[in-house]
Amino acid sequence: MASEIQKMLQLRNIAIVGLSKDPAKKSHKVAVYLKTHGYRIVPVNPLATSMFNSMSYPTLSRIPSSIAETIDLVLVFGPSREALEVLLQALKLQDSFGRVKGIWLQKGIKNAKTKAFAKKAGLLFVQDKCIMTEHAKKTPKIRKSKPKK
Repeated sequence: MASEIQKMLQLRNIAIVGLSKDPAKKSHKVAVYLKTHGYRIVPVNPLATSMFNSMSYPTLSRIPSSIAETIDLVLVFGPSREALEVLLQALKLQDSFGRVKGIWLQKGIKNAKTKAFAKKAGLLFVQDKCIMTEHAKKTPKIRKSKPKK
């Protein structure tokens, strides 16, 4: 799984399904982190029209082609029971544009059927791990040196 995580962290255009406008929510904090580390975010939330100076879309399937064709990773926040439907929408994007390479189910989200379908489709797959935590583990820390006296 470590190499799948490393490969997925290389993917720079991420649709975040279940992204919240609420700064106190984990999905919002993760999106801020990813943006500050150079990732491009496509918000997916049926209750929002825009977030992070970008349009928000109700579902993956409602993202316009010009944007959908750039998505290479789908990050999922939300109930485990909805993960399979998100995967099916991601596979439609993959069929249309050939760009989606992976599905990441955020910490606390597990779905065996989604995993099986993703693997069968040849997608990278991670579940029950936080992308922000995994990225932080792989990112070199900048150490502040103490001034010499």
